[in-house]
Amino acid sequence: MVDIKMENISRTEFIKQFLSVFNLATHFSPGVHSGPDFKFWFTGINKTGAATIQTDHDFDVVAKALLSKDRRGRCQVNVEFDIDTMDGFRIKQPAQLSTTSQTSSNEEELLYGTRVPSLENYSVTTQLHGQWIKQLKEKYPCASHTGEHGENGFCFVTGGGKHIGLNNRRLKAWAAAIAAGDATKSMPPNIPEFDGARDGGDGAPRTRGRTGPFSTSSSSASGPVDQSTLLFSALIASLQRGRSRSRSPRPSTPVKRRREETMVFSSPPEAGTEIEACLRDFAKDKAIDMIGAGSTLRDLELTPDIIPQVPVARLCEITEAHEGRVLKLQQFCTQWQTRYEAKLEASATKKSRKE
Repeated sequence: MVDIKMENISRTEFIKQFLSVFNLATHFSPGVHSGPDFKFWFTGINKTGAATIQTDHDFDVVAKALLSKDRRGRCQVNVEFDIDTMDGFRIKQPAQLSTTSQTSSNEEELLYGTRVPSLENYSVTTQLHGQWIKQLKEKYPCASHTGEHGENGFCFVTGGGKHIGLNNRRLKAWAAAIAAGDATKSMPPNIPEFDGARDGGDGAPRTRGRTGPFSTSSSSASGPVDQSTLLFSALIASLQRGRSRSRSPRPSTPVKRRREETMVFSSPPEAGTEIEACLRDFAKDKAIDMIGAGSTLRDLELTPDIIPQVPVARLCEITEAHEGRVLKLQQFCTQWQTRYEAKLEASATKKSRKE
């Protein structure tokens, strides 16, 4: 057990405090805005009603409840956390360099690397492609666009003035095509990565079959289509549709139209009794009796439309109910409020018709 001053303490500082109790402060660090999650309860609240703290707001709500409830100056606070779910908050430890002077040079290279790139470590193909990539970058710098990481960009400009960004993937594909003899430094390869670049297009992806006998370019090059042919084709299609309709049998009996059903609502509860009515319906539908907390919720002006927005820890303290029941109540209040507003609208509509 350790003494922690709860007044004006932040969530991150509180996490560091209880982690230091278990000698974990050097292994884990709290997130700036949220995490790691932990359960928090104190004298007067059992473990089943413990609140789960995720954000600064959750911690502030529970801390205020603790300070306002306990006026003696001291209180026992319990915290529960799971190390297995805290890997995202683990502090990366610096690598420990070996101080043994008897380690051979080969072993040191395997352990730590030479830290100096060596040309022999790359294959002949990689070296060849690297030369072409370097030449392409020298040929196509772009002052209008940046690279993927904010560095100076490279673009191939088509005949129509469209910029095709040369990222690492396109540069590698272009260099490989040049090495294979399928492209030059002045003309990119005819692959999906550079669609439209070779023929002066805008570089946008095109449909399949662009080089086959049914490509778009071959159909457009055949000349304008005769207007009489189009009219004749449209006439034949219209006659075929009319013939198929005449052959389809008509229904022997007419289809009856369904009458629009009017939803019938019961009368809405009187103003000021919404929370009691909601709790009665909750007990009837979910078999969870929380009617006894109705007067407290009414005094705090916590109506069904507000309860889903109240922190779970605060509702657990007010209603003295478990966290699971409070979560079910919040879901039920959302549904109940929707029905309540529909009842009010139906009642107003009915009243206006009578007038």
